Amino acid sequence: MGAPESNSYRVWKGLLLTAEGLALAGCLYASIGAICYRFYSQNHIPWTADHISVRLLRFGEPFLRSMLALFVTALLILLIASPICMFSRPLRPAAVKAWIIGALALVWVGYFASWF
Repeated sequence: MGAPESNSYRVWKGLLLTAEGLALAGCLYASIGAICYRFYSQNHIPWTADHISVRLLRFGEPFLRSMLALFVTALLILLIASPICMFSRPLRPAAVKAWIIGALALVWVGYFASWF
């Protein structure tokens, strides 16, 4: 049994975990959107069609602005706040993991954004 964790440790770890989840959700959103858009545009499917790619694009379109805002906020937390947390010994493993996930999420979404 170790020493009990402080409240600030729990808050920072929870914030990093939440930001990681939002970043991974943004990666999934970007991947699905890019794949559906590429299939939709290359196969000349009309927007009025009932094809699965068009239905997925129509379903995800209202969430685009909010997902973009949440994703950018999560990336800022992961790429700027997590290196600051690396100075704290108990938070160091979580901060390193958060920074790596943030960098990979930025590369991932950048790759899929280049498809448009």
